[in-house]
Amino acid sequence: MVFMDYGVLALESVMDRSPTIVFPDLSLVDALWKMQGGHHPSMQADQADQLIFLSGNHLSSYVLVVEHGKPLGIVTEHDVVRLSASGCNLAKSQVREVMTQNLQTLTFAPELQITQILTYFQQARLRHLPVVDQQGLLLGIVTLEGMRRSLEPVNFLRQRRVDEVMTQPVIWSSPTETLLAATAQMVQHQISSLVIAVQDHDRVVPRGILTERDIVRLQLQTVDFETTIVADVMNAPVIQVSPSTSLQAAEQLMQQHSIRRVVVTDERQSLLGILTQTNLVQLWDPLELVSIIHHLKQQIQVLQKVMVQHNQDLEVTNHKLRTEVKKRERVEHNLRNVHQILSNQFSQRTQELLETNQKLHQEVLERKHAEAQLKAANLELQYRLGELAQRNQEIALLGQLGHYLHACQNLAEAYAILPKLLAAMFPQVSGRLYLFSDLTSRLNPGIQDDVRAQFAPEYAEQSSDLTSNIMAWGTPAPPLCLTNSLEACWAIRQGKSHQGQQGQVHRGCQQCMIVEDWNYRLCVPMLTQGRSIGLLILGSDWVISEATHQLAVTVAEHVALALANLKLRENLHYQSVRDPLTGLFNRRYLQTALDRELGEAVRHRQVLSLIMLDIDYFKRLNDTLGHEAGDQVLQKLGQLLLSNSRSTDVICRYGGEEITLILPNTDLQSAYRRAEKLRQQIRQFQFFPANLGADAVSHDTVSHDAAAHAAAQQQIVTVSLGISSFPLHGQTADELLRTADNALYQAKRLGRDRVEVASCLSASQGEPLLPSMLIPKMF
Repeated sequence: MVFMDYGVLALESVMDRSPTIVFPDLSLVDALWKMQGGHHPSMQADQADQLIFLSGNHLSSYVLVVEHGKPLGIVTEHDVVRLSASGCNLAKSQVREVMTQNLQTLTFAPELQITQILTYFQQARLRHLPVVDQQGLLLGIVTLEGMRRSLEPVNFLRQRRVDEVMTQPVIWSSPTETLLAATAQMVQHQISSLVIAVQDHDRVVPRGILTERDIVRLQLQTVDFETTIVADVMNAPVIQVSPSTSLQAAEQLMQQHSIRRVVVTDERQSLLGILTQTNLVQLWDPLELVSIIHHLKQQIQVLQKVMVQHNQDLEVTNHKLRTEVKKRERVEHNLRNVHQILSNQFSQRTQELLETNQKLHQEVLERKHAEAQLKAANLELQYRLGELAQRNQEIALLGQLGHYLHACQNLAEAYAILPKLLAAMFPQVSGRLYLFSDLTSRLNPGIQDDVRAQFAPEYAEQSSDLTSNIMAWGTPAPPLCLTNSLEACWAIRQGKSHQGQQGQVHRGCQQCMIVEDWNYRLCVPMLTQGRSIGLLILGSDWVISEATHQLAVTVAEHVALALANLKLRENLHYQSVRDPLTGLFNRRYLQTALDRELGEAVRHRQVLSLIMLDIDYFKRLNDTLGHEAGDQVLQKLGQLLLSNSRSTDVICRYGGEEITLILPNTDLQSAYRRAEKLRQQIRQFQFFPANLGADAVSHDTVSHDAAAHAAAQQQIVTVSLGISSFPLHGQTADELLRTADNALYQAKRLGRDRVEVASCLSASQGEPLLPSMLIPKMF
């Protein structure tokens, strides 16, 4: 174990030559700001610059009062606590009035050692000791915190535990105590920190800590000490260690968190004591060092006893080993005797074996003949087993293909995984998969885009032909099928697989291009419910085996059935959430989308707005221009809304001529501007040809409302819009829809062709908190 000689450390190693200093005429508040590492905003610039030049700008537990280079007094964090407890008005005090005078100083001498300084600190119970020269001029200051940082932990700290040096009992206070009472308690017990804890049956659980530095900070923040409770200003959570923690680990924890104390608790989080930097510095007391040396000597004596016992155990073990060696020597002698006997028997047995060998030679000749026959049978068996293993592998791959296709949610996912699956099933041949454009042309626009995204780039133009190249595998790829009609493909015409060979092209496949790199080709139609939906083509230099042929037919059936099911599923899903007339989402999807977006808004603490619009005089427009014109208005209105919406917006046909817009992450102000812009765009949009109003208006409808008749004559379509916003107008989907609907009908009542915002209703009284007529004025 290595000990560092800290007795030879000189004063220079622990002295801070840049102490925090102030002038005696400075206000106490400015001095506290200086203690916190800054200066009061009201301090004059030249005075603040002078202080920063003299003492720097860092956090300190004190300020030295200096005049003409000589220390006059000191103001510490403990003084601030004492003044705070007495109710003194610090804002009206000067440093000269509250500083500690008759300051104890230390005259600098190079031969002064750190042990002498520690003894002086303990005898005088000091925390700060200014250092002056022979003329009394300030050179620096020595503090407990500075000595703790200078005295790096040594090996014996690992041998000491926290419970050996911690302070007990601990002075603590309740979190409900006022700040004034807490500071009075710190002054009464002369402590630098106060643990804030609560009584829980038979244990005291720490919740935070209040230090002298916190009191200084709170005074600068002009906190009311008489009304403020400790729970609002304490440091929490408190850093805790166990009683068995080594002092070295505790000291490293204090340095890591830049703190001067840690709280000691047991496994139940019950308060046991407190470890401060004063406890650590006291370890360097000569008497304490003697105690440590005595403790180490006791450990050495224990180790010596252990070594003696270990030597005795080794002697016992050696005796046992010697006895075991003698036993083994006797066994070895017996083995030599047995070896001699066995040698004699071996010679006799060898002669007998020579005679027997002649008989066996004849038997070997006979067995070789039998083995030749078995080898031929084994080769036949291996061939059959190879075929069986290949069939099993094909069955497994076929099951994997079906499993993956069944797990796909849409055609795009199926096209993404099919190339690797098909390449694994046909590793010896190249292939290409076609999908008839009839399958993709009937898909909905969104699904069709996903499908075409899977087409090979070099065949993008071909995707609009009768057949669309979907994927290919193998090198080189099999021939492209350039058949321009279903009737020209021989495999499709027969409804079964068809094989082709280089130079022997069937008349029905004359329009297919056969590249010279391949000698054989197999075309398998993909049939479902008696209808061809695609074509699987395999190509090879060698004759395609019957097993590969049958596998291709099976794969084509599985893939065709899976793709047809996926297409049916996507069409059904599209029809279940879309309005067939406008292409907008339907009312069923509205509830699902609104619940989802409300959940996202609550989770991310965002706003959400709802716009509900209704076409003005739509019934009279139908009666005047006909229901086909009304459908045309709804279709063009849906297109107009979709072209002026964000990707995150959800537009749904709520019912009849009512349409609802869900605007995620949109506040009330933005929603109002959006609604007003939509109202103007709809009013200016040309829904009918210029001559439709004059030709289509029936003379029987002249008795209708004048405004509706005029709008029909001028081919002008207007809407009324109602707005609600989460969380202002409701917390649930039903509340938002109801408030938006009320706002819509308010717009109807006030003359139509306008935007109205829902009123804010009190949940308890049902009274409007803000009239809806005032809400638009915010914008």
